[in-house]
Amino acid sequence: HLPDDLALMLDQLTHTIVTTLGFEVAMINLVRPDGLVEVASVAGHESVRAALLGTVASQESWEEFLSATEPPARLRFLARVRHGSTTTAWSPQDAVFVPLLAADGSTLGLVGVVVGSDQAMPDAKTRSALEALAASAALAIEHASLRFRAEASEQTLLHQAMSDPLTGVGTRTLLLERLRHASTARPESSAAMALVFIDLDGFKA
Repeated sequence: HLPDDLALMLDQLTHTIVTTLGFEVAMINLVRPDGLVEVASVAGHESVRAALLGTVASQESWEEFLSATEPPARLRFLARVRHGSTTTAWSPQDAVFVPLLAADGSTLGLVGVVVGSDQAMPDAKTRSALEALAASAALAIEHASLRFRAEASEQTLLHQAMSDPLTGVGTRTLLLERLRHASTARPESSAAMALVFIDLDGFKA
């Protein structure tokens, strides 16, 4: 599940691609931790959005799909493309794809746009703007991923500090934290506080 702030930013980016650059459809695909690629945001025709949003494919299938495109610079062009077997809105239009790359060169996802049937292929200015928006998406995705990993590491370290690794029982640090919290409870609270001490011989044996 995407963080709300990241989902909102990706939706804003796809909406900007459609409304500002004039593409009929824009979508952002993300590589999930399990290696699958999920359509995380779609802007444009509502029928296409309903058909594509949340769909999942293997990363290998996307790599095979992109191998059929023409790669001028970072943009990949594919003429008369159909994405999937049930969506006809993509054909006979042309599509443009921009891989989203992390700072270390790994693939974060893919931006895909559809050029209307009555439109020419995007000019240099439009291609440059599309690449810039794709770069913004890549930065947002990478930042969210780093933040998620940092928060997960923090939670792991906190759990290790608060519980015994062998028994899972709370440590003295957790006890003191709970006592501190209880002692600073709101004055209007009438709940009584008690501390029970139990000495178990051979508990870890």
